[in-house]
Amino acid sequence: MISMRKINALYTKQLNFIMNNMMIMIMALTGPVFAFIFSQANPDYAENFTGMVMLFNFMSGMLTMAMLIAAEKEMFTLNVLITSTVSVLDFLLSNVLVTVTLTLALNLVSYQILGLSIGMGDFLLLTVLGGAAASRIGAIIGLISKNQISASTTGTLFMFAMMAPMFLRENELATRIFSYLFTERISMKLFDLMDGYGISVAEIAILLANIALFTLIFIGFYKKRGLET
Repeated sequence: MISMRKINALYTKQLNFIMNNMMIMIMALTGPVFAFIFSQANPDYAENFTGMVMLFNFMSGMLTMAMLIAAEKEMFTLNVLITSTVSVLDFLLSNVLVTVTLTLALNLVSYQILGLSIGMGDFLLLTVLGGAAASRIGAIIGLISKNQISASTTGTLFMFAMMAPMFLRENELATRIFSYLFTERISMKLFDLMDGYGISVAEIAILLANIALFTLIFIGFYKKRGLET
């Protein structure tokens, strides 16, 4: 059963960790800082960099979750937390909410800086779905990492890997394969939204499939390491 009291307690604990971690706060500012630079350098074309800025914001959410879980492991509190009365669902939902909160704040700031003409509803939908997917990847990295430094290194390498599609757009096969990855799907969708197109049910389904896949992988690692309740 889901316990809102436990989810709220975990959410508050994780949010406090983020606010008191200078490394995470500096990392989180990367997207908005780039948005400001692009908007000042060439205001007329600032929107063209929206995909890159949002990618940085999603990756900030991913790295934050990875470092948060790795920190719990370093302090030997993760096993205590998981083997207590906190269910895997409570744990999953709390860190999804934390990552979505972070990416939502970063994307809203970036939205204002870039002066986007995209409808706010579509923008928020992409942010929530992208943030949820990013949280699952971050949680996986956090579980398999020994400490925060390891999580940060692995997460950074993963971030560069997820940026690969930006440099492989000329390769039709690579473009087709990467188009199913949530970051690339959102990046492409942003340009469609700028051209006046909406978000289709099929595209939402692809993003939900990303979340489901990464959640299953997380649960697999979670159980493999003997952390299930």
